[in-house]
Amino acid sequence: MTKTWRDPAYWAHFQEAIQKIHQHLAGKGDSDFRDDVLLQDGRIRNREIIGEAVTKLSSELKSAHDDIPYPHPTVVTERGVNESSAQRSF
Repeated sequence: MTKTWRDPAYWAHFQEAIQKIHQHLAGKGDSDFRDDVLLQDGRIRNREIIGEAVTKLSSELKSAHDDIPYPHPTVVTERGVNESSAQRSF
């Protein structure tokens, strides 16, 4: 049995991490990102949070919202947040 009662917390973590990535990278260019280790670490950490939250969301929630392209944790870790999913209003 899936623990759907935890979905709101994981969903909030997912949304918050996406928002943080966008806030941290707003107005930043490639050279800013390359030169700022803290910016890199923050982005990596938030991608890890997204990946973990996605794996813990219940299959019931994902099925109920199958129009949202949940990033696979491996994709999140290796390629970053999919821009189309990151810009959606959750």
